[in-house]
Amino acid sequence: MNHYTVYKTETGIVEHVITTNALIGDCLTQDDETIVEGKYSASKYKFINGKPTEQENPINTTEEDL
Repeated sequence: MNHYTVYKTETGIVEHVITTNALIGDCLTQDDETIVEGKYSASKYKFINGKPTEQENPINTTEEDL
């Protein structure tokens, strides 16, 4: 299984994580999204200049992400 994180390219906010047998190039994303390898929690990470950056203050307080 592969884990991929999809985030909004402009803001760096994590949208969702995909778990699949597909290769990264076979996963569909919207024009304003970027996909990367790995499983990054929406509540803990934001992408800055294409790199996951752990945030001190939770961004998304969705219970399943905490």
